[in-house]
Amino acid sequence: MLSIEAYGYKSNTGLADVKMGAFDGMYVQQEAMNYIESNQFQNKHIAVYENLQWLRLQDFYTGFRKDSRPYHHVRWGMNDSSEVVMIENIEMQTALDTFFMLSKDTNFVLVHRQERGPAWNAIFVKKSILK
Repeated sequence: MLSIEAYGYKSNTGLADVKMGAFDGMYVQQEAMNYIESNQFQNKHIAVYENLQWLRLQDFYTGFRKDSRPYHHVRWGMNDSSEVVMIENIEMQTALDTFFMLSKDTNFVLVHRQERGPAWNAIFVKKSILK
């Protein structure tokens, strides 16, 4: 019985936190934070669609951030002031729809995309803030 459970756990690679794909999810989440921090987006208006994204940006103690400076303009979903949009398929069921919508939006450009196993993320930035 134990060997059947071990096989099921090992072969089930979904993204839930009790499945092996959770490590793929954490990897792409860390890569997104690395990109956000390396480009110093702390003072940009960042749109998120998932609770975990909001937590990573707002709470230094989640372990994903290296820089403790606060993010003052993190909002749920896009609005007219959005400058950076974070999308990932960890929690969000409509991530692909939002990705395609932003891919067609002439005001935004895809600046970062990371995939690992079943997990992926994308970061779009408003063209007007690019250097």
